[in-house]
Amino acid sequence: MNQDTHGPRLALSCARPVPRMLALLLLILCACGEASEVPKLSADDMFVVLVAADDGGRPAPLQGAVVGIAQDGKVVAAEADAEGRAVFEVDPDGGALTVSAYYPDHIAATFVGYDRPRLREGLEQDGVFLLALQPTRSEYIRVNGEVKRSESDIVLTVTANTAGPPSSEISDRFSVSARAGAPFILTAYEQIPEIPPAADTGMSTPVISWRTLEHAGSAKDVDVSGDPWTEHELVDHELSVVRPTTPPSFADDSALIRVDAAGGTVDAPDVMLPAAGLSLVAPWRAQDTYEVTLTGRADLMASDALVVIATLYDSKRRFSSVRTRQGLPTRIAASFLAPQEPSTARPSFAQPLTWAKDEGDGVWTFLIARDGFVNRWLVSVLPGTSSLDLPTLLATLPSSGLGTKALEAYLYLCDSDPVTSRCNRAAGGQIFEIEATP
Repeated sequence: MNQDTHGPRLALSCARPVPRMLALLLLILCACGEASEVPKLSADDMFVVLVAADDGGRPAPLQGAVVGIAQDGKVVAAEADAEGRAVFEVDPDGGALTVSAYYPDHIAATFVGYDRPRLREGLEQDGVFLLALQPTRSEYIRVNGEVKRSESDIVLTVTANTAGPPSSEISDRFSVSARAGAPFILTAYEQIPEIPPAADTGMSTPVISWRTLEHAGSAKDVDVSGDPWTEHELVDHELSVVRPTTPPSFADDSALIRVDAAGGTVDAPDVMLPAAGLSLVAPWRAQDTYEVTLTGRADLMASDALVVIATLYDSKRRFSSVRTRQGLPTRIAASFLAPQEPSTARPSFAQPLTWAKDEGDGVWTFLIARDGFVNRWLVSVLPGTSSLDLPTLLATLPSSGLGTKALEAYLYLCDSDPVTSRCNRAAGGQIFEIEATP
């Protein structure tokens, strides 16, 4: 299971909670026109949920989606109407709400701990709460091509901004995936492999060239060998990463530290592209401070949208990352979040799921569950909550089929920026299995 250190894309569709959800909501409200007939309830008693598909394009209301809410032990479910809305009566003086939605071939979404009187101003638009569902499977194509390297022993890394892992080979040929029918940008950079790596400082791979290729997109596999690439000026930047801030749970001698950077262009600051090649992979306990040279694309390295990410990995496939924004840092010394695992050795859908208390008022928790390589359920948990009543959550998703078979899962932590709602710190725990309901 690939745990992306930039955050699971599906998690941070709901985990970019405020600006992302409201932007989608405004688009849908404008497209739908006047609201449909709703029961005569006061604004405090009435809770309207809007369910929409979010596949990276214009959001579309999902008629027939099953929407469920739970409050103080009471569970109610309804189908979304033609405008994707379901209307519920709630107790304004009652406890926090759990809100769920499911639609076939989409990832089920659940929002836990919604203290409506305290949070509605940030999470509702005109009294409407949005749940955006992503498809369980997006259509992807293979993008093949060739880039002439400077020398025969140079490593060529190519990545697409819309999907999938990079291709990194000692070869001129590459093959990566991209979202079908959508424009994509390829980034290709050459690196000199350092052989052998130093035992204490790890491995660095200096970048010697940087190119990009913009493509209008294709519905089927495409070869871009004849397409022109744009070359970019390179710059170096020195920074220090301080080790003593590492969470004590990373006590494994095999744990590594890695530093990367991504950024947006002046014309498209929200389209994040690789800004620097892999600069360092080192044993995290070898030194108190790591001196890192970031080498990358000059315009992105100067961008205000630049994100520099220091990530720790261990042999248990856990990670913890710290991200700095608004320009290049000279030092990274923030504390890392400790990854979380369930308190129960064999968690089950028939029992509550608990974990250690989170580390601050802004730390969200996400449970991401999947069947093989297909994501099935995203549970977004507001700060301050460290348990999930799985039987109640499943009751809000009566037709989803969740809980009837075991699923792989992991807990993802996000220390959310109060202004942008992006993760300044993140951590992903070890993968575990949730057993099916007997």
